[in-house]
Amino acid sequence: EYAAASTADQLKNFAAAHDGHALAGVALLRVADEAYAAGKNADAEKLVATVDQDQKDSHKQFKKQKKKQ
Repeated sequence: EYAAASTADQLKNFAAAHDGHALAGVALLRVADEAYAAGKNADAEKLVATVDQDQKDSHKQFKKQKKKQ
């Protein structure tokens, strides 16, 4: 699915459908890169912030799971 996503909408849909997966973050970063290239800096910044927060949340979940083991 990720490999087939080529438009910003497809990448956003992929990211939404695979929330928490590393490729979801990659998809959003691709959209952010396209937004930045188009001069939409505020949109790009929001997307990068979303990916950053998602990564922090994933890391917290990983640490919690590791403690339970």
